Amino acid sequence: MAKKLTKKDLVAAYKELDKVAGIDPAIEYDELSLEEFEKELYITIDQVVEEGDKFSKATQAVFDALAEKYGTEEEEEEEEEEEEEEEEEEEEEEEEEEEEEEEEEDDDEDEDEKKPAPKKKGPPRKVGKSNQEIADELLAEKADEKTILAAFKKVYAERAITDMDFVKKRAGIYMDIAKKRAGVKVTKPVKAEKETKETKKIVPLKEEVKQDVPKKKKK
Repeated sequence: MAKKLTKKDLVAAYKELDKVAGIDPAIEYDELSLEEFEKELYITIDQVVEEGDKFSKATQAVFDALAEKYGTEEEEEEEEEEEEEEEEEEEEEEEEEEEEEEEEEDDDEDEDEKKPAPKKKGPPRKVGKSNQEIADELLAEKADEKTILAAFKKVYAERAITDMDFVKKRAGIYMDIAKKRAGVKVTKPVKAEKETKETKKIVPLKEEVKQDVPKKKKK
């Protein structure tokens, strides 16, 4: 069973991750619930941590707990989606059969007493989709960058987050994960090396120009 994490645990792990690997854009965790913060941090860990990065035992324990919780959750979500699709198909078939039966009954009645066939109901819409589900659907639809950005802008607007630079970068992270899950190769950006030494500009000193003073002749 995954360790139960507190917001204090997540914030400490987030700060160490930022120090070691660098997080851009930053996660505005003050505006998120505990579960939302966990999901955002889990996605960010997968995106920025590289082989060789080392963390304290406490931070690694947080990472392991998130992986245990949300790693299996992704598989469960996929299974649930498949089950929902099957249920929707069955509902559509039942509705079609009902419509056919109603049409047959209408044909047997007089033309004046005919009733219009009921409108076909579409499959029930899913509500409360996760950001990752939205990204998976956009990838499957081969949506362009403008459509992807508009979709995530709407999602984050519901949380009162309107920073477009933040939204654009978070959308990129979710789309990268969607591509990885779909088997599309994703190349990670090369990290910029941190400057460890300051370079000082050496200004050459001006050479002193010695002037020869003529010696006085002895009388």
